[in-house]
Amino acid sequence: MKIAVTGLNNVDNPGPGVPVIRGIREADDFD
Repeated sequence: MKIAVTGLNNVDNPGPGVPVIRGIREADDFD
């Protein structure tokens, strides 16, 4: 599965790219 996330800058609003990536990496569903 490939997931593309935009808005990688932490100050972007409403582009919460970094927190979304962290959540995906920590989720057990994507192991």
